[in-house]
Amino acid sequence: MTKKQFKEVIVYIAQKCSSDDNFGVTKLNKILFFADSLFYLQNRKPLTGVKYIKDRFGPVPQNIETIKNEMTNKDIAIAYVQAGPYIRHKVVALRDPDISSIEPEMIALLTSVIDHFCSGERSRTASWMSDFSHQFVGWDVTEIGEEIPYQAIYLENKHKQVTLTEGELCYGKELALRYNASHA
Repeated sequence: MTKKQFKEVIVYIAQKCSSDDNFGVTKLNKILFFADSLFYLQNRKPLTGVKYIKDRFGPVPQNIETIKNEMTNKDIAIAYVQAGPYIRHKVVALRDPDISSIEPEMIALLTSVIDHFCSGERSRTASWMSDFSHQFVGWDVTEIGEEIPYQAIYLENKHKQVTLTEGELCYGKELALRYNASHA
C-alpha cells in the first residue's frame, strides 16, 4: 500500500467512526493494528504494510505522528475533547476518502473491524482497546520501541489457542527463519 493509500485509509476510518464518542488517535492506531493483523492472518500479507511499534499503550504504526502531521488541516483535524480525566484527540475527517485504488477485500475487512469496535453498543473505549491489544503474543515478545512482527499473529495468544494446519506451521517456521536471517 502506498503512503497516499494509507492516508486514505486513515480518512476512511475517521469518517466511519465520526459518530463514535470513543474514537480518537489511540483507537485509530488500534483499528489499524487489528485490521492489519487480521488481514495478515487471512492473506499472509498485511493490509497497509506499515510497521507497528510497541508503545506503552499498545501497538502504534511507525511514523504515525509524521503522517498525522502531514494530514492535519488538509485531510483530517484533531479535536481535543475532555473525556473524564483524559483529553481525547479525536480524529475528524475533513473530506471524503478516495478508496478507489484500494482492493475491495481490504476495505471489507477494514469496515468489519471498524464496525466491530466503533458501532453503537459495541463501541469500545481507547483504554479497553489498548488493554485488548496487550493480549497478543507480539506485544509480549517485544520491548517498548521495538517492531511487532506480523508473523506473531500466528502464535497462541494468552486466552485462546489457535489451531494451525501443518502447512501453516511450516509457513510460520519458514517466516521465522527468514526474519531471523534478515535481522542477524
